[in-house]
Amino acid sequence: MERKYLKDLIKWVEDEDRKPLLVLGARQVGKSYLIEELFAKKYFIGHYLRIDCSDDQDFVNYVYANDNMQKVLDYIRVHYDFIPDSRNLLIIDEAQECLPIIKMMKHFCEKRRDILLIVTGSLVRIKINRQVHKKGGFANKQFLFPVGKINQLVIYPMTFDEFLMNYKESTYNYLLDCYANRKEINHQLHDELIDIFNDYL
Repeated sequence: MERKYLKDLIKWVEDEDRKPLLVLGARQVGKSYLIEELFAKKYFIGHYLRIDCSDDQDFVNYVYANDNMQKVLDYIRVHYDFIPDSRNLLIIDEAQECLPIIKMMKHFCEKRRDILLIVTGSLVRIKINRQVHKKGGFANKQFLFPVGKINQLVIYPMTFDEFLMNYKESTYNYLLDCYANRKEINHQLHDELIDIFNDYL
């Protein structure tokens, strides 16, 4: 299953001036699938690590207790036998469960921009505003979102054109051509497209 956002990830990784990437979106829109299955497994075979903050409580506890980029990098190096750098992609998934990671992205940008870092989160800004995490006095500290220090990509649920592209690429290309050249769609194909659209819904 392809997603149109894959080209944005490729563009990001090829950008010599890239910053850490924050991928935002509602729950269940396909952030993790896009980043690991479509991107990392294809372009970083054997050279990526995905840490799931909703599942790896030891990592989350360590980050809250050691709100320091270098200490977190050392932890990753020791506990996962993984060295984040310009060849190895580090994915920190579900960062809404570990908000200090979001704050730490500023330090990755300023001190270790060579590291390929993607952080994903659902409802991150809402969680920051509510300051629901009380661990380590986090809620008592001023939280500054790293504006200007990160690249951002917002993921939305699969659109009909993405669905059609995966469902039947020849029909997708025909529809694109009709739209671009303002051509009327064949009536028989129009009926077929309505059925495909109902499947999409």
